[in-house]
Amino acid sequence: MIFTKLFLASLALAPALALLATPTEGDSEVFSFDKWIDSIIVNPDGNNLILDEAVTV
Repeated sequence: MIFTKLFLASLALAPALALLATPTEGDSEVFSFDKWIDSIIVNPDGNNLILDEAVTV
């Protein structure tokens, strides 16, 4: 019975958590380490974040 209530509560909260992960109008896109590494591989001399900036983001 407790498992059922916890499961239903988690289903109810899932849409709210999904909204937190979506970018807002001010954000151009969500940062990911995969995209960051790919951008360094494609253009090492480009305007890429340094390691400390990437960890902060």
